[in-house]
Amino acid sequence: MKKTLLLLSLLSLAAFGFSQITLESGSQLIVSSGSTVIANDGIVSNDGTIDNSGTVEIKGNLENNTSGLMTTTSTGTVKFNGSAAQEITGDTDAAFYGTVEIDNANGVSITNTATGADQTINGTLAFTNGLLKLNTFNLTLTADATTPGTGKYVQTNSTGSVKRNVAADSSAVVYPVGNSAYNPVTLHNGTAGTADDYSVRVSDAEPAGASTDHFVDRSWIISEGTAGGSSLTVIPQWNSGEELLNFDRTNGSIGLTTDGGTTYTWSETGAASGADPYTLAGSTFTGTGTFTVGDYFNAGKRLNLN
Repeated sequence: MKKTLLLLSLLSLAAFGFSQITLESGSQLIVSSGSTVIANDGIVSNDGTIDNSGTVEIKGNLENNTSGLMTTTSTGTVKFNGSAAQEITGDTDAAFYGTVEIDNANGVSITNTATGADQTINGTLAFTNGLLKLNTFNLTLTADATTPGTGKYVQTNSTGSVKRNVAADSSAVVYPVGNSAYNPVTLHNGTAGTADDYSVRVSDAEPAGASTDHFVDRSWIISEGTAGGSSLTVIPQWNSGEELLNFDRTNGSIGLTTDGGTTYTWSETGAASGADPYTLAGSTFTGTGTFTVGDYFNAGKRLNLN
């Protein structure tokens, strides 16, 4: 307890740097508003907690082995801004509150080892620079990410997905995802839909069974927490360099396949919006699976339009 009180008195003054901060059982790091704690070699939590109303800069790795690392009243910023690649590791969800800021050109990864856990951001994911790499783990977001874009997004580089809740008759819910490039997708659940948790990841290829003509070379793999009840408008984004041979963006369509690209359900055709990157809306899908962007050639050939 004495250590906690001493830390409080220091943090009310300015910014303080430490090597590695280790939080053992019963200990708490308290950062008051306007104060900054800098963990140069990272943070290890073994059943400790962080109550953050200021800024915690992590320049090494975050290893979390406790449930409830962040207090639910935390409103401050946890900033990953190391000079080398960083990892979020440990066997438990950190369950971040407040803002998590990614500011590392070398990227921040949810660990690619067996010792890792799905992560949740119960506040805002803010991108300044660099990727948040999921590897095989999932990330739950409760709000829109701020300023994602080229070179700064959630990278679905393996089987990990971004999960968000999409309410019935919802406004646009944006998934700030991509693999080798930024290829976000926006979901809207219509009045006939029911609220559900939808998970999204991006693959740098059209579905395996697709032709290499008349497609965009991307797939958005979307799943729902509870099967049935969807009434989705799906709006993917792509770049001109990802368009395959003969693709006609003035007559595009969104396709859904659940059998690896053998058969599709296609949305209405229409012209893409934007000026590189491009977007196209497809509605109304009553199920989930692998979504892709084709054109009138594929939509007309398949004939099973919505």
